[in-house]
Amino acid sequence: MSPECFSCGRPLVEHNRHVRFTLPDPVLDTPEQERTSGTWMSHVNAYESVMMQVPDVGTFVRALLPVRLTGGHTITFGVWIAIDPADLQSVFATWWEPEYQDLRMAGWLANAISPWGLLMSRTLEIWIWPTLVD
Repeated sequence: MSPECFSCGRPLVEHNRHVRFTLPDPVLDTPEQERTSGTWMSHVNAYESVMMQVPDVGTFVRALLPVRLTGGHTITFGVWIAIDPADLQSVFATWWEPEYQDLRMAGWLANAISPWGLLMSRTLEIWIWPTLVD
């Protein structure tokens, strides 16, 4: 049995939310979005993909960004991270392998997260956690 919320009495786990961005903001801002000619995605569509490369826009991988809130609550954002295109092949080669647990890379947050914004915030090192797929 999980601890209860002091405000509403529901289990705290019911307060944990997951938000998944379908596209990186720079892709969302283009006229054709993921349908841009020459776009590569790791899966059949943007929602299921964990990697994406859009010509003249960028190269992106998914990551989880957990944010701890007051009262023991958490919201986890499934975000896109902009990476150096030169890193894509090595990331792809590692993604479905046991070495995935040690995958590290530099990148920039490719989704603005309300109310903080943070779009294109530089990260020194990114740990790629397994992504959420409904």
